[in-house]
Amino acid sequence: MEPFIEGNSREAIIQLFYNSQLALFFDGIDDIIDEKKRKKFFGEANQLMGSDNQNFFFFTTRGNRYKYELGKKNTFYLTGLSDSIIQNDLIQVRGYSNLPKSYLELFRNPLLFRIGKTILADKQNKELLNRTQIFTEYFENNYHNNNNYLELSLHNTLNLFGRFSYEHFEQSSFEYIEIDQIISSYSDVALNQRSLIDYFINFGIFSVSNKITFSHKLFKEYSAAYYIAKNLNVSSNPKFFEKLVYDEKWQEVVIFISGLCSTIEEQDKFLDFVLQHNLPLYIECVNSKNDLLRKNGVTNFSTENTIKRMLSEIHKTYKFIIENYFYSISDQFEPFFKEEEKLEFKISITGGINESSLYYWFDIVDKCAPDIKIISAGNIRQANQEYLENILTKKASMIQRSTNLELSGLVGDSGRKIAIDVIKDNLNKILKDQSLPASHYVLCEILKETIDGVPWLKDIEDIGQMSKEVSKRIHDVLEESPSVPQIFTSEGVELFSLNRLLSLLQCANVNYKSSIVPGRDREYTESNGLVLDLYSTERKIEIAETFFKFAEVSYLEMVKNSFPNIYKYFSKYQDMPYKLRIIYWESNREPWVDIYHVAHLEYDNSVEVRLGDLEDDLWDIYNEITQSYQSLNRASADVCIRSIRFSNLLFSRNLSENTPLTDYIYKDIKSSLEEIFGEI
Repeated sequence: MEPFIEGNSREAIIQLFYNSQLALFFDGIDDIIDEKKRKKFFGEANQLMGSDNQNFFFFTTRGNRYKYELGKKNTFYLTGLSDSIIQNDLIQVRGYSNLPKSYLELFRNPLLFRIGKTILADKQNKELLNRTQIFTEYFENNYHNNNNYLELSLHNTLNLFGRFSYEHFEQSSFEYIEIDQIISSYSDVALNQRSLIDYFINFGIFSVSNKITFSHKLFKEYSAAYYIAKNLNVSSNPKFFEKLVYDEKWQEVVIFISGLCSTIEEQDKFLDFVLQHNLPLYIECVNSKNDLLRKNGVTNFSTENTIKRMLSEIHKTYKFIIENYFYSISDQFEPFFKEEEKLEFKISITGGINESSLYYWFDIVDKCAPDIKIISAGNIRQANQEYLENILTKKASMIQRSTNLELSGLVGDSGRKIAIDVIKDNLNKILKDQSLPASHYVLCEILKETIDGVPWLKDIEDIGQMSKEVSKRIHDVLEESPSVPQIFTSEGVELFSLNRLLSLLQCANVNYKSSIVPGRDREYTESNGLVLDLYSTERKIEIAETFFKFAEVSYLEMVKNSFPNIYKYFSKYQDMPYKLRIIYWESNREPWVDIYHVAHLEYDNSVEVRLGDLEDDLWDIYNEITQSYQSLNRASADVCIRSIRFSNLLFSRNLSENTPLTDYIYKDIKSSLEEIFGEI
């Protein structure tokens, strides 16, 4: 700051700091690789902010596990890249309209948007690009603009940056002498070393001051990915790639590699490898892979070979994900394949393209039948009808799908992406139907909702006694009508279903009274006409404590049972073990609760509840959370404080039944799944 300050710059800065006139921006904290240095930085930064609440402190960071080390997260859009801004800019550049959602998401990154607009303005066609292609085009443009005096091929140029990035991946900045020594050591590059070093530094991906740094971390990651993609392969180096796939700091590199494969065979092997080891990363890779069919000159996507390719990729990806990542609930995914059917049958796919739409459906066929069946455009309607007649002899429901490839931006080698969308659609239905294997607390809430309207059951608290009463009534009906399929009470309760639920809980020795959230503790009077008046403050606190304890236990049990191979990716699980803390805020109009968790040495499903007061500060709570993790040498994946109206603990938004606990648990599970799949 010396050029801008008269006199002693150090003293001037101190005065500015004390007079609360500074906004301090800290960039590059992701590049502090050394764990001790990172902890030291976080400690000093928190101490500095704790002693000064007047100046402004801004820290830029990626969405990784360190993002909450500095307290509450705020997001500031210096340039608000909304969908309309992106769309309008691209219309001006290339006349693009109706961009796919994934493309809008891509360009919300300001660096990609800036580079992308430059590249798209120069391209001769209107092909949509992914992130890898944008960086490839950027490097190629810089190569053609800067390579006038060097006889270095494009591949050798990219390989040079790639080798440098890969070998020094964990180093964030370089002295000039270091660059000189590193580049000079590459004896396989037979060029004038001084010219090569100048070319290297001034290529357009470095920031040059007293030190040399990559102007954006993505340039380093793209370069390292290029080097790996062109010099190593999955088949020969499985252990190396397994390490990359599981290491968080290399995951952006893996995503770039998915778009740098040269052949369809190579790309398939790489993507299949990632799919087998890391589902969340696979989904990112699918969004960044290249369409090698287009690259190989394929323009007609209605030929038998290209349709077979698309259907094959849908079938392979869909089948692998449900059989390996959702195997415990795979019968809830179309075509609703039951465990007992798997010895004789298998899942196949049938489909065809008519104009720009892909029509397809999954079916259950004999083991000897082909996995893929292609229907010509003229026979799609007839095949649909035959499928309908056939499937209804096997299943109570069926699903036929169609995708407009043009409007969805899925023309080309997009089978993997389509399969992921089908998985998301199935998950959305499962969550809406609330059909995951339920915890005892969820089952007891369903039982309570069922029997509350049945006068001869609602006052019974013992499940065994309930079962006797229900069995007696079923017996009485069956004596008169032995083959009746269903028995309904006058209140509309189906007794066979209720009996199965009671049997399940009875076999598990569930105590009904201790497995439901407490009810009101006051009687109706003229003076307490409002529903919340029927609950004392003590009872409200008891309800909050019980509700969230049941929710925590149920969430963990249900995600482990339903998603045994992916729950470890959920931020909520990664933060465990922790202890739940609740602040109850009393209010005459609408009480509410704040919920958060702090790190704990071991799993503890007890809940701490306290009354809120005016001195409570959200910033103090965020500090409490982060410090609890720091004290145990851990980092939180999701520091958050959730506020919920107390009435939401009593009443469901579901108009058909009142199950607020179940609704809350499913909302939590949906949020966890969206961390992997995106919006469901």
